[in-house]
Amino acid sequence: RGTQPGEIFDAVAFQDATGDVHRLYTNQGYLYVQVQPVTERVPASADEQATVRVAWEIEEGQPASVRRVSIVGNTFTHESVIRNQIMMLPGDVYSEELLIASYRRISALGFFETPMPMPRIEPDQQTGEVDITFEVREKQTGSVGFGTSLGGSLGLTGFLTYEQPNLFGQAKSGNLRWEFGRFSNNFEAGY
Repeated sequence: RGTQPGEIFDAVAFQDATGDVHRLYTNQGYLYVQVQPVTERVPASADEQATVRVAWEIEEGQPASVRRVSIVGNTFTHESVIRNQIMMLPGDVYSEELLIASYRRISALGFFETPMPMPRIEPDQQTGEVDITFEVREKQTGSVGFGTSLGGSLGLTGFLTYEQPNLFGQAKSGNLRWEFGRFSNNFEAGY
């Protein structure tokens, strides 16, 4: 944003803006961009205050493209379930924004330990391509429940349940519930 004459220079805001400019470039594929802030203090003259001139020296480099997207650590969840959450494909222009969105989508599945490690980016500056590796660690996702009660006319009743949100590692939800008692016996299965 522009400043008005007499406004005080905010170095922290300028550093934040430098980060924003860097992020804009990396979201457009310029992974190797160099954004250098330049500040020059202009001494005060007799009738004016001292001023600061600011600029950025930007060296874009070549846009990076995605060469390979790898997934490691999935021992139960099928790779296709994870790949469906990744928003970049080989051949696409690299985007930090899409990388972070993919990371969040994989984490939101709820099948992996959190926090997940940030994706590894392995650039090849000679070709301008990057290899991206998402690392996951499976966690236990199913749950078992049971309970009993003793009532006057019904006698002893109870239930057993099993729920699995990642059935067979395919992100399918399944559940079993058995309710039993003296006068009733119900079984329910869901997929």
